[in-house]
Parts: sequence; structure tokens; C-alpha cells
Amino acid sequence: MNDDSILVVTNPSLYGTGGDRRAFEVIKNFHYFNITPILYVPYSELLNSVMIDEITNRRIVRFILRELENNKVIVPNSLYQYVEFFQQELIPSLVSDAIIKGQSMLGDVITQTINSMKFFSILKSDAVKIRNNLTTCLQDLLLQTNVKTIYVMHETPVRVFNGAFLAKSLEKPLCILLQLEPFKKSIKHHLLGDWFRRVHFCGENMFKGAIWLSVLLLQSFFANAKVCYRYAFRSNLKGLFSVSSAPLELSGLNLWAKKNGIMTKVIRPANSVDEEISIYKHEDLRKKLMSRKESIAIYYCRLTPEKGLYEIPFIAKRLEDEGYNLLVAGRFGRMTDKFRFFKMCEEKGVKNISYLGWLPREKLIDVLSRSSVLIYPSHEDAFPLVVLESLFLGCSVVAYDIPAIRSVYGGLKPVKIVKEYDCKAMAEKAISILRNSKEHEEEHFDETFLNFLEQHSSWKDVARAELEAINEALTK
Repeated sequence: MNDDSILVVTNPSLYGTGGDRRAFEVIKNFHYFNITPILYVPYSELLNSVMIDEITNRRIVRFILRELENNKVIVPNSLYQYVEFFQQELIPSLVSDAIIKGQSMLGDVITQTINSMKFFSILKSDAVKIRNNLTTCLQDLLLQTNVKTIYVMHETPVRVFNGAFLAKSLEKPLCILLQLEPFKKSIKHHLLGDWFRRVHFCGENMFKGAIWLSVLLLQSFFANAKVCYRYAFRSNLKGLFSVSSAPLELSGLNLWAKKNGIMTKVIRPANSVDEEISIYKHEDLRKKLMSRKESIAIYYCRLTPEKGLYEIPFIAKRLEDEGYNLLVAGRFGRMTDKFRFFKMCEEKGVKNISYLGWLPREKLIDVLSRSSVLIYPSHEDAFPLVVLESLFLGCSVVAYDIPAIRSVYGGLKPVKIVKEYDCKAMAEKAISILRNSKEHEEEHFDETFLNFLEQHSSWKDVARAELEAINEALTK
């Protein structure tokens, strides 16, 4: 694949630490391999990002688009036009309607607006926008470049639908990257996930929880990802990739793809850290880093029930009994989660939690550099970048025994794995690390672990691995 273009369907973002940020880092490096990415952001996804910009009073979306252009990514003019339309017309009208309806918080208004959109209405809207783009600016770009494939860099139904629609419209091959298990919104997921956590950890009334469960199941029915994946399998899908074995195996897509003659591959390396952190793969700098460690435990990620938010008060209380504090950093997924979390802390008399909010990059690195252990009770992951960054910055990690953790981090000495939902075991492991800092410091210089850091220290290597997978799928 030389001097070719790839039409990339993604929503690159610097908010959070997940897949969207990963996409931003990876596509910036495609040009090193004579590949020119053309960015396509689904209409509904772009709207969501601009809404977050408005909530936080920032202009991250425009910064991202310009930064990508500086790294030889083609950004269609239509994306800038949509951003301006959202900022100048659409979002102000939503806020105006909210004021009339007596809503007090922009975040709640936006959440309600997004949740009220029926799934297939969003897909229909995106399809219209794709057609419009194909007949205007995007079509001109495609005529000027040699687009070899459509590459969807995330597993979400909306993005998969957009990519499949583009592949079918342009008669181009399609490749998809899974960064999470796409079919997680099942009855089992809701019974063991949202409903169980609300009733068991939050003490919510069982009947009230059942009502909430029925709403979730209804949303799941209208947001059936399998519909989009069936469409993708009929749209010249050539390659189905994953950041770890977990998404392919949990979803059953590995078997589905094999049955349909579609190549599957786990990308290696599938994740990296920024240069400012990757320097700590070197033993001499790592020794200096470890000398700054304090008896600090931290929990940081997207603060949602899926990431173990409701288990944190139980874990923090046990840490408090032993005289240790817990730092909490990140954004709450919903205001209701925030209210419920602090209410749980109050009811349990938890006083050792310091909530730092969302931290700027420099501050986050500083806090992690001084922390000794990351408490990570996540229930849903594929290749958590939060864990990778923490390991580079000298934090031992205590995590649940879920497929993603076993697949990526299993066997690494600084990663301690406990049974899922076992808050007591997680707290005890964290306490052991805080008590025996010297013993656990030695684990950070284990040869196998240092080799792991070396393999995951360059976004350029990740970009190369993805492009090699795409090339293999197209030439198979």
C-alpha cells in the first residue's frame, strides 16, 4: 500500500482516555507509511463532541481537526461547516428549548436529547449526511485520491453502519477495528450489570430497579448492533481486527467471520502511550520515577458503573480503616451517577476520598507519578489505556479478572488480578502494595514487564501494525 488513501470512519477526541483518543494518536502516524487518511466523522458523533465542547466551554474539536491536518490527514471542509452549524444554530436552539421547559443543566438537556433519539433515526440521519457529502466536498476528495479501503476504527453501531454504507456506496472493501465488545447490550449484560450494581451496591429498590431494567432492555432492542454488523458483512467486509482477543471472543464475531471467510486479527501492539510517558521504559529514568512514590492509591477513568464506580465506596472504606486515602479523578458519565456516588460515600461514612475532577494532562501525569497503586474495578474493557499509562508511570494495578485484563496484562508482575465484584480482595491487594512498597517496586524492573513496556511505547508502531493488518486483509 504505497501512496494510497484510506477513508477513516472515527471520531478522534482528546476527551477521556479511551478509543477516540487512541484513534487521534494512530491516524496522525499513517503518513509515515505513505498512507493518506481521509477523515469521516458520523454526523451524530460530531454533534456529541461539539456538545461536550459547549458544556466545558472549550474548542477541542477544532483543535483536533487542525492538529490532524498538520499531520497530513485530509479533513473535509464539510466537517468544519457542521461544527459551525452546531455551535451557532443547533445547540443554542436546544438550550433555548430547555430553558422554556425549565431544565437547569445543559448537560442534562444534552443527555436527554441524545437518549431520546431513536437509534435508526440516527442512522437515517447519518445516511442522508453521507449522501450529501458524497455529492459535494467528499466526492471531490475521493476523485483526487486513490482510496483503497474504508476503515472503521471503532465497534459502535453508528460508526459501523456509516462505514458499511460508505463501502457499499463507493464499492470499496471494508475493515473494522473492535475496541470493545460490540454486543454487550444484551439481557445478560443488563441483568448482571446495570441492574445488579444499582440494587446490590447502591441499595436501590428492587422494583424501581426492575423498571429501569425494562427501559434499558427497550433501548437495547432499538440499538441492536447485530443489525449493523449483518449489514457490514454484506458490504464487502474484508478484515475484522481487535485490540485484544476479548472483543472477538466475547461477541462471537471470530466464529461469525470464519464462517463467512473474513479475516480476523488481534493487532499487536494495539496501544501505546505518549512520548512524555514512554521515556519511563528506560531503567535509569524509571529508577528516578520510583524514588518519588508515595503511599497513594488512585482510581481514575470515565466514572461510570461499568468502570466500577459503585464499588469504590466499599474499597475506599477498607483503605480508610488502614489509614490510606484514595484519589478519584475523571469525569462522571452522568449527573445521576455523580449524585448516587457521593450519596453512597456519605451513607457509608467514607471520608478518605479526594475527588480531583477531570485533570489536565500535566497534572494527571504528576499525580500518577507519585501514586503507588491504581485501583481499577472495570467490568467492560478491551485494552484499557488507563492501565497502560499507570504502569508506565510506576503504578502497580489491581484489576478484576475480566477477559481484557487477562488477555493484555495477564502474567505481568505489577498487575494484580482479583475475582470480579470482590471489593474486599481488591482493597486487600491495594493495601498490601501500599504497605510493602519496596517489594512491589522490584516488580517494575522485571525483564518480561520491561519488554512489555518497550513493545507499547510508540504510536508509530501501532499505526504500522494496523496498516499491515489492513494490507493483509486486502491481499488475502
